[in-house]
Amino acid sequence: MGSVCDSADIDRFMRSSEGKARLDDIRLAVEGKLIESISFSNEMLHVGIEFHFQDGTKFDCTLPELDVEYLRAEYDVVLQREYYVDYPSRFQDGNS
Repeated sequence: MGSVCDSADIDRFMRSSEGKARLDDIRLAVEGKLIESISFSNEMLHVGIEFHFQDGTKFDCTLPELDVEYLRAEYDVVLQREYYVDYPSRFQDGNS
């Protein structure tokens, strides 16, 4: 969830010249471009997102709600169901 210390460090980063430069780089990589398509990938600890722009460039990003721990918490029943698709011999009566 984060703490006040985490939030303070984010503020410090965002106000620093290095932080502003990094955020400007991100803005320049995306702003004003037309999205041609979006693809998703398994990046081990999160679902990766890649924007493909009409000018041929790409931009990778992540969203907190696609981190594996979030997915496990929010989609526990779905993950269990899909587990038994992968391993049907392990299905036990009472699990669905």
